[in-house]
Amino acid sequence: MKINATIAIELKRTANKKYTVEVPRFAEVKGKCGSGSDSQILITWSTSYQLTWHFQKSHVSDAWYVDSIILSYNTAEKVFNDVERGGGEVQEIRSPDSFTLWLTPIGQAYSCGITQEIKLLDTKKQRRVTITLKQIKIQPFAAMTRRQYGDAFVCPEEAGRRDETVPIAVGSTLAIVVLLTVSGYAGYRYFKVKKIEYDTME
Repeated sequence: MKINATIAIELKRTANKKYTVEVPRFAEVKGKCGSGSDSQILITWSTSYQLTWHFQKSHVSDAWYVDSIILSYNTAEKVFNDVERGGGEVQEIRSPDSFTLWLTPIGQAYSCGITQEIKLLDTKKQRRVTITLKQIKIQPFAAMTRRQYGDAFVCPEEAGRRDETVPIAVGSTLAIVVLLTVSGYAGYRYFKVKKIEYDTME
């Protein structure tokens, strides 16, 4: 799993003030296999934070998707400046129940360079979390030989941008060719007319 993530935690009692936490590059990443149709990836850092990704295989297609995301953190962390009541408690904030994210063919790695945001909310609606993700590459249910990913399944947003660049590039090239052709023909006509006028004068 390769991912750049920033987590913003908003507390209702502090007028939704945001507390931002960066997921460090050296965070510990572990995987857990489930019954064969589900699996988990756990990202842990600072002994106080854990971001759990739960994956499920689709029952209607040969694909996998993110079934849920859970953020657990300890309220004693300094970033909260004692605004959390009951310092030292572990809070758990999860994604909605009906959650289907990044539907990807089995054997392929989901890949996306576009910034994405995922919203989480605790059951009492006292805490709201926004996870901002960049440069995502992830593949559960993989028989990863020598830790290699399968073929990349590029997210639709990035794939759409790539597709748009083709007609733009072709159109730009065509416009340049047309301009050069017209300019060349105009130059040719100019010098040919000049030559005819000169020959006529003689």
